[in-house]
Amino acid sequence: MSFIDRFSAYIQDKNNWIMNNSIDDDYMYYDLDPSFLLIHNYKSAYGKTGYVVYALNLINPKPNWVDIYLKYNNTIIKHIDGLYLEDMNYLTPCPNMDSVKKGYWQDESIVFPYFVKNSLEYNLNILYFNELEYIQRTIRKNLFENILVFESIEEKNDFKEYVEFKWNSENAFVYDFLENNLINLDEQTVIAYKEQLLDIAKLQKMLNEFRSCIKPIQQA
Repeated sequence: MSFIDRFSAYIQDKNNWIMNNSIDDDYMYYDLDPSFLLIHNYKSAYGKTGYVVYALNLINPKPNWVDIYLKYNNTIIKHIDGLYLEDMNYLTPCPNMDSVKKGYWQDESIVFPYFVKNSLEYNLNILYFNELEYIQRTIRKNLFENILVFESIEEKNDFKEYVEFKWNSENAFVYDFLENNLINLDEQTVIAYKEQLLDIAKLQKMLNEFRSCIKPIQQA
């Protein structure tokens, strides 16, 4: 088994990861094999700025960037971009990004963030999440309103075909709560991201519709 495969397996063993939060170091180690480390280096990410669309409805929408290193002893196995959200109260790897056309014959596309269940990034998000803390539950709920979560890569690809076939801009869903959730942003930022947020909200609704459509077929 490769080191990355071992990491993927160990990360799912949530109860055996130990967090070390000191002034100089921010890392986790796997208690059953302490050679496996997750290093969180926000100093190396210094200089990365700007908003991310999926965090815009948080109370503090500006993230703190962090470099996540999967290390075995002193060897870096993998690097992942991450974020500390809401004043360092919630750590997550950045979701993946993909795009889908607004119809087969359209040039305009929607860029959307997503996780795939059981992927390394998704399992890291689960590892970092403390479901016993109210503030983390609230942050995660708001965050995942703007992140699509797929059961598999195959589901994501099938859903993209569904969206291209079904999308109708005249039938766009406008959510009233969106206006209220962007009160912490300046007007220019709201204008820049509002359409993308509305498109992602519509994709979330279409994903539920898509699953409702294919479930009877799978059960047949």
